[in-house]
Amino acid sequence: MRFRSFLLLLAALFWAPYVHSQDDEFLGEPDYNIITDDPYDLYKLYLHFQPFYADLGATNVTGGFGVQAEYLHHEQFDAYFSFRSSYGKRFDIARLAAINDAANTLNPLPYLAVEIGGTYHITDESKQSKSKITLFDPSLKGNDWAATVPGHLDLESSVRNIIGVRIGGSFMMTTTDLTRALEAQNRTATFSDGSPIVDQNLYTTLESFTLNVGASMGWFRNLTVEMDEPYADSGSDLLLTAYLDVLYAPSLTVADPVINGEAIDISGLKVNNLGFRVGVNGKFNRKLSWGYNVETGLRPSLQKRGFFIMAKMSFPIFAFDLNRGNSAAPAN
Repeated sequence: MRFRSFLLLLAALFWAPYVHSQDDEFLGEPDYNIITDDPYDLYKLYLHFQPFYADLGATNVTGGFGVQAEYLHHEQFDAYFSFRSSYGKRFDIARLAAINDAANTLNPLPYLAVEIGGTYHITDESKQSKSKITLFDPSLKGNDWAATVPGHLDLESSVRNIIGVRIGGSFMMTTTDLTRALEAQNRTATFSDGSPIVDQNLYTTLESFTLNVGASMGWFRNLTVEMDEPYADSGSDLLLTAYLDVLYAPSLTVADPVINGEAIDISGLKVNNLGFRVGVNGKFNRKLSWGYNVETGLRPSLQKRGFFIMAKMSFPIFAFDLNRGNSAAPAN
């Protein structure tokens, strides 16, 4: 008897989410009214506040904050400016290690990166596509909503496809582990008399000015749907861009280490002035929203120390109208 009751309880627990997930199906497809479907009627200026970024690189590992501004000029071009820096030495791994363990004398630089650039739109056109709209019932709370698999509507809507050419420049400064860089290149630092430096924790600083040229592809939606009860109004307004850049650093400066007042010879250390990155960023066409940016690749840096993965979270993002609504979509 107890075993049967246990089986019935398991069956009830298993079927409960399934039953909830069928609620929308029983209700049938809801009535709706498309209020907005114009991917050209967008906010023009977006100000990002980034409380957190993580940069996992062979040159250095850092975490910190940043700010960013983006401007969208109708269908011709868009531009951006970004700044980020570590929270402090505890979130600037190479700098903290240099302060605590460096055998050489140096002034460890805090991680800092500044970038400015823009994208010229080669093609910017609107096409018809499917947008998936989530059916959200605001009357469901807590466990009821958690146990529900929400339904969706696939609606025909306009999507703005942008293919662009990117160009920009950046400045970065950081502290890095020189000993690991020498080991990766199978090189040795020496004193002035030619004797090698072994078993020493050597650190140095790196400053780079980098140019980037690349291409991007964007998918912009601006769909707003008014739903009949019991569903809340919904929509799809994600502005998504993927990009690929070639990086070139015409200036890449590595500080010479000093031990007991004597300059150390690291002339055999090689640098790589070329690199690349691929990334994606997304935000929403709302007055107050959030966004993200993820990129990876090889930065110009010490040879074999350029790999990185970087992620930024933007919250909040404030959007401003400026000339919103004055641009017309180009003819297909």
